[in-house]
Amino acid sequence: SFAESSAALRDGAIDAAIISVGYPAAAVLEATTTSDMRLIGFSDEVLGEMYEEHPYYSEGLIPVGSYRGVEAPVKTLAVMNWVFALEGLSEDVVTTLLNIFQNDRASLEQVHDMAKQIDLGNLSSAPIPLHPAVERWIELR
Repeated sequence: SFAESSAALRDGAIDAAIISVGYPAAAVLEATTTSDMRLIGFSDEVLGEMYEEHPYYSEGLIPVGSYRGVEAPVKTLAVMNWVFALEGLSEDVVTTLLNIFQNDRASLEQVHDMAKQIDLGNLSSAPIPLHPAVERWIELR
């Protein structure tokens, strides 16, 4: 788990860990606050290889100040998060969600800072067929 990896880093039981989590992550905040742990970014070469081999990854940057010791952006991998629903979900519910994502982002950002990164432009690259309400919503924009 993230917490176990962070604790093992803090306690010196392991030298490194790769954790796939949005920032700021509580376990990483705790580890960087209570130990000399630091974040190490990936080189452009390694990132390029990862993007080629695993197209579901995209470029990620951990911003300055996200954690203690992060004084320059840290290059990392990012993974898109998707909202999936059953085909029979009400079109009204789907449209309401899309409108919230587009028009009321500030409310979502109050819940979690990562909401700033929601990009509805990625809808067309979804890995599964889109809900009919999503298709109509895209056509209207």
